[in-house]
Amino acid sequence: MNLRFLLLLPILGLSACIDETLPRGDDPNPPQSQETPVAEGVSIAPERERLTLWRLDEPVGLAVTVYDGQGKALEPTPELTWLSSDESVVRVDALGRLVAVAEGEAVVTVSTKGVSRRITVVVDTSVSEIGGVVSYQDRRYDERGFLSLTAYNPLRYAAYDILDADDESLVASGYTDAQGRYRFTGSPGGRYRIRLLSRSDPAGGHEVEVTDLAGDLYAVSLGLDPAAPDIRIPLASGLAGVFNIFDVMLTGMEFFAELGEASLPDLKVFWARGNSLGTYYCTGFDATNCPGGAGVYVYDETGYGGDTDEFDDDVLWHEFGHFIVDRLSADDSEGGCHLLESPDLDLRLAWSEGWGDFLPTAIKRWLAADAARRARLSQSTDKPLTLYVDTAGDQARISADMNDASSRYWYASNEVAVARILWRLSDAFGMDKVWTVMTDYFPSLPTPTNLEGFWDGWLALHGAGGETAQRGRQILAEQHVYYQPDGLEPNDDQPASQAYALDGTGGLLHLYREDGVVDRDVIAFSVVAGRRYLVETRDLINGADTFLRIRDAAGVTIASNDDVDGRSYYRYDGTCGEIRARNDATSLASRVEFTATSSGTYQAVVSTTPDPDPYPEAGRYGSYRLVVEEQ
Repeated sequence: MNLRFLLLLPILGLSACIDETLPRGDDPNPPQSQETPVAEGVSIAPERERLTLWRLDEPVGLAVTVYDGQGKALEPTPELTWLSSDESVVRVDALGRLVAVAEGEAVVTVSTKGVSRRITVVVDTSVSEIGGVVSYQDRRYDERGFLSLTAYNPLRYAAYDILDADDESLVASGYTDAQGRYRFTGSPGGRYRIRLLSRSDPAGGHEVEVTDLAGDLYAVSLGLDPAAPDIRIPLASGLAGVFNIFDVMLTGMEFFAELGEASLPDLKVFWARGNSLGTYYCTGFDATNCPGGAGVYVYDETGYGGDTDEFDDDVLWHEFGHFIVDRLSADDSEGGCHLLESPDLDLRLAWSEGWGDFLPTAIKRWLAADAARRARLSQSTDKPLTLYVDTAGDQARISADMNDASSRYWYASNEVAVARILWRLSDAFGMDKVWTVMTDYFPSLPTPTNLEGFWDGWLALHGAGGETAQRGRQILAEQHVYYQPDGLEPNDDQPASQAYALDGTGGLLHLYREDGVVDRDVIAFSVVAGRRYLVETRDLINGADTFLRIRDAAGVTIASNDDVDGRSYYRYDGTCGEIRARNDATSLASRVEFTATSSGTYQAVVSTTPDPDPYPEAGRYGSYRLVVEEQ
């Protein structure tokens, strides 16, 4: 423990720095043939030249360390002699406990082996406890962006130092409480400053720090008036945003603590001005993008279009979501360009970003559910909690409702669809059921972390039958995700008994089985000898990657195809400016052209590709249509 935290702690029993389990000099195992160390110095904690006592007849302990010539503490501590220059003001006993007798001033000396240390002790009963509330100015927002309305939020659990305004000496240190209160003992007529640091109390089971890229904490130093002790950090200070980042991340920690995470990982957030890289989470060191190592990076891009995120709570919780799954769950996403409206993302990317889009809605719902927490919502309370806003300047750059069914955000390959599914599942069954899949299933998931894996875990942990499965399928289907058997099942070995329109108007077929076995759709069609036919899968959604085989009337495979034109699913994205895998309607489709050698009934067999490429970008499940055309 840092010695400055020992300032003026009342000692009700023996000093913690003196061991009296045995009389001194009666060590049962005295050292043999060992030179007696020479004492060269003494230190007293708290380390100040003057110490003020404000209560009479209440013992206060002084901790003493004796050093040798190399600055090493002597163990055991040599016998100490204590002396007060005026026992009518301050008494001191053999254990170094001070007792104030009357107002005045005395010098207390501790000596041992020819070295000593003095401290001036002032007894002043006019000194009292001083305290107030620290708050920072926060910006409020709605779907349009920031409002003219601001509010002051309590700065909770932040480290602070109280300094003497005249000589800059340290008076006290501590952490604000849940209401942003600080306290110390001082003179009502004294001159003090308070220094507030962007670090939380690690005794809370986790630590949050907001630092610059060099790892140095941010600090605000303000004058303190004991007669008006409340402290405000305004927007004009330039650091109110730092403390909003700090509080938003702490709120995320509290949210997961209530879900049962007893020991949360420590989090470091890096904030810096004038950088165009944006806001993101790093799992480790990268000299260009992650110079501080693992943590959330939040750049104030004032000089780069005004996209500052220090007051964008939804964006901050999005990145916190990446942090929490990295440390407590699993995430296979390799990142890359993604837009809210992209319907064809790598399934792992769509899942990871969808989780990040969903988490702010879950945290805001948790805040709104409690009157004491509700005041910490920065979002306008007359707007849906599912609103996700990212500002640039004062205006919303991104504004989307993660529960708006009227918008065409569909498929497991779209991040908003993933977010909506998670929101509705948590709304119907509780956030704990969602989080249980993340912690109890994902870390040992044998397949990639995507919506398919989440659904497998949902059924495994919460039951494949009953309401959780039935309602879950409905929620998935609302976003055009069909992790369910299609209307032709079972037809894994024999052609479907039901008729299926092969002219392109047939319904979607789903490659899905709950038992994990690869699903095969077998569909019969009639051919005439000598005529040429085209058979293909179309309208692929949800990461479907089909493999098509054609069997003749004898059941012999005469042709097969995986992807229509090889690796065409890697395509250039003009908006993103990069080549990426596309889970779109055609890239992973299959097509076979053949000439029938005999008339009769042939079979089209469609399954998920056995080729590991592009999987895991694509999926094991997915939906498609089958078309057969005579050429």
